[in-house]
Amino acid sequence: FMKVDRDGRGIVNILAAARLMEISSRPVVVRPHPGKEVEHVAPWREHLDGAWACVVWHSSMAVKALALGVPVIRLAPWAIFAAAAGTRLEEVEDPPLGDRSLAFARIAAAQFTMDEFISGEAIARVLACASSPAPHRLSGA
Repeated sequence: FMKVDRDGRGIVNILAAARLMEISSRPVVVRPHPGKEVEHVAPWREHLDGAWACVVWHSSMAVKALALGVPVIRLAPWAIFAAAAGTRLEEVEDPPLGDRSLAFARIAAAQFTMDEFISGEAIARVLACASSPAPHRLSGA
């Protein structure tokens, strides 16, 4: 299935989900934002397990999806993970799994303190992450 994350931009997500249903025969799941008052929101992992793609405006769910090897399509004009994501709903049948190492390097660079950069710890962690094997999406999944 494809997952459309709700991150406070409800109308954007509803329109995106409707468009996805027009251009793809795959099931579409709209995940409520876990911070909103809803009766039950399944754990994020349940929504990503078996997902064909993850469509977001801009959400930490995209980072989780990329870490699991699930392609992401972002609708926001900016995102720290942009190097690894597509930008058009029409890409959904063949979603890109872009440069994850660059995306995660940018995310990591935003997480460290100046002391961690000076000591070399930050760079060592980023390089270790970038050199680890990336999970791959199963074709036809």
